Amino acid sequence: MTIIAATKKLIDFAGFSLSPIPEVGYRPLHSWHAHLFKIGRKNCLMLMNDQTRYQLVLYGIKKEHFKDFGSTFGKNLELILKADKFNEREVAAILSEMTEFTYTKTHNKSILGSVNDQIHMTEAWIQDYLPTDDLNIVELNVKLNGSVMLKLEEFNSRSALRNALQNN
Repeated sequence: MTIIAATKKLIDFAGFSLSPIPEVGYRPLHSWHAHLFKIGRKNCLMLMNDQTRYQLVLYGIKKEHFKDFGSTFGKNLELILKADKFNEREVAAILSEMTEFTYTKTHNKSILGSVNDQIHMTEAWIQDYLPTDDLNIVELNVKLNGSVMLKLEEFNSRSALRNALQNN
């Protein structure tokens, strides 16, 4: 099971039905915080892993993408993981949990702070990739996951995810 902790803005936009955070079954490696923000006139979605701060930014997301959000998230995350040179076993370990989704309210201010920091970086860096009709700007996501995050022992989310998968 994958848990998506969504901000109020995203809940209102996507129409997610909320559940309480499961006391049993919460596993940070398979839990994500998500926030909706705008760049120009386009809606963007930032998803950040609770444990590793690994992230995925989707540019120009629409309500129709939330009809089958699990598929949208899974396909785009797989693209980024492969671009970041994760092997098939590592990709499968992450995607195997994406068969069932639970949506909750956000619950960790530290992760939300990291989400906001990365949104600022996205706003600065995305200009190099625009204009585009791509929902997933792969090169931008790879660059974001290689950026320094002081909250992490490994200093970037790519290395943190790699370590988490090796130790899992």
